[in-house]
Amino acid sequence: MSLAAFVPTNTQKARNTAVAAFKRMLEEEKVSLEFVEASILLDASGKRLAATMDRFGFYLATNEGKKGKLARNTATAYHRNVKLWLFDKYPHLRVPTELILLKQGKTLDKHCMKREKGGLINKAPPCTKEDLQSLVRYVYNTARVHADYQDAAIACLMWHCFGRSSDLGYIQKQHVSVSADGTFYPRLLRVNTSEE
Repeated sequence: MSLAAFVPTNTQKARNTAVAAFKRMLEEEKVSLEFVEASILLDASGKRLAATMDRFGFYLATNEGKKGKLARNTATAYHRNVKLWLFDKYPHLRVPTELILLKQGKTLDKHCMKREKGGLINKAPPCTKEDLQSLVRYVYNTARVHADYQDAAIACLMWHCFGRSSDLGYIQKQHVSVSADGTFYPRLLRVNTSEE
């Protein structure tokens, strides 16, 4: 008889629900569970486990379901259950990652609490033309390789397309590519806002 037989049914259901949310996150990221398991298994330091759980925490904090964002208790319970599920699968990674994942769980809890109380309404100030000019000037003055000039081009593109640099923080890797000769290609989609 295994120890799993002594785990209450509600605990098993909660863990299964959390693992299902973890698998949904992997599907949205277009990553297979087998790849994640193999990469976590090959990393003895536990950094990949911590990075995966960090991404899962971000997913829980920002993902909207049918009824809106997850409640604070639900998000933290999902994070905790997936963490324990992964610790059961990889017991050798418990010691190197336990404190990191505990801190991630506290950060997720604080974020969800602030979100529920309306404490996350402060937005970053918009980037001014002077800010952009000083940023580009700095990159040009310190440029050493082609990638530095690409950074300057990205900053100019951000200003032109979005009006402020903080809006580009949500661009995803699949929307940007660099060819073999170092040419930078962003894929942009025009979206009408409610003001247009």
